[in-house]
This record gives sequence, C-alpha cells and structure tokens, in this order.
Amino acid sequence: MNAIVTVRALAGMAIGFSVLTMIEGEYSPCRDIPTEELAAQLADIVLMGVKATQDNPSQEQVGDD
Repeated sequence: MNAIVTVRALAGMAIGFSVLTMIEGEYSPCRDIPTEELAAQLADIVLMGVKATQDNPSQEQVGDD
C-alpha cells in the first residue's frame, strides 16, 4: 500500500465530509448524531478499510512499490 496515496485519500474524505456538512447546514443529517459517535464511526471506516487492505495484500495494485 502506498502511504502517500492513502494519507491523501483519507484527508480528501475528511475534507469532503466537512464541506458537505457545511453545505447542508442545519438540515444535515450529521447534525443529529452526537459528535463522539460520529467521530467513532468515521474512525472505524478509515481504520477498518486500511486494515482490510493490509490483511489482504492481493488487493494491492500492480506497480505499488
């Protein structure tokens, strides 16, 4: 797994989520979720996705160094 690409993808996901929440404003469904629960769910998505890729090296793309 390429660490630089992984970090950029995760940062892009976080920024996109923040922008979407700002655009939706008061009507965002995320406003109804407690902050701690939302943070835990996002962390699970990130960490479990990275872990799944590390556990199964066959998912790595050709050309990764």
